[in-house]
Amino acid sequence: LTWKATLDSVSVKTTFRRVFNLSWVGAFLDCIIPGGWSGDVFMTYLISKDKGVDGSKAFASIIIKDVLELAVVLGSLIAGMILLVLNYSVDSVLLVAIGLTLVFLALPLFLIIYLSTNVSATKRLLNVLVRLVARVKHKPFDSADIENKITDFHDGIMSMKNHPRAMVKPLVFQIITWFLDIIALFVVFVALGSMVGGDKIVITNTIVNNIRGQGVALAGFSQIVSSQLYQVLGINISLAQASSLLAGFANFWFRLVISFVFFQMYGLGTIAEKLLNKAF
Repeated sequence: LTWKATLDSVSVKTTFRRVFNLSWVGAFLDCIIPGGWSGDVFMTYLISKDKGVDGSKAFASIIIKDVLELAVVLGSLIAGMILLVLNYSVDSVLLVAIGLTLVFLALPLFLIIYLSTNVSATKRLLNVLVRLVARVKHKPFDSADIENKITDFHDGIMSMKNHPRAMVKPLVFQIITWFLDIIALFVVFVALGSMVGGDKIVITNTIVNNIRGQGVALAGFSQIVSSQLYQVLGINISLAQASSLLAGFANFWFRLVISFVFFQMYGLGTIAEKLLNKAF
């Protein structure tokens, strides 16, 4: 819903069904590749191949979506860390490890956001790449078309600044996503026959979900962090481990299986179909 609303805000016309299918395709790549942005790149590539879709605006929409998601994530993460430090005794090593992990994994998105909002920096980078390509191919490379696309992309990004009201709807959807994550974790504890305070759920969800969102590479690490956090928050070790495993199954492994099906149907399947059409 967030991406569909963002696409509408930059005047990219597509159906909700198409966005829904591609979102699952992207979810699969995010599960197996750390960083949380590989799925967005592939989703944008696929939707840009649709008839009547401007690829530059589609890419701008995914960056805007990621910016809104990052704003909600950082806000919730800061709130969770503050609650954790103020109300509980936490090993500083654990806090530093969590902080450094999230910072390094967020760096690629910060770089993309910087290049998205700074046209001159993007064009300088493009000129460097053009010279490299020209050296490799031993012939001049025409970058005029790419520069035009960069300009269109920048105009799409600037819609956040020029039309802030258009960002309200996707931002609301992103906040709803965060609330649903909190409810899901609450239901995990209810399923285990335990009632846990809201502050403990907020603290654990905001920190662990950001780590779990980095995919298979950190899937086990998220369970370790969540178990340690639960113990710091006064939850006994048996319940901490059981809830970590159950939450990991519901929020990660189940999503991995479902998204793999969509990836086969609308990811690899779409690419194979296009290759066959070109061949015949």
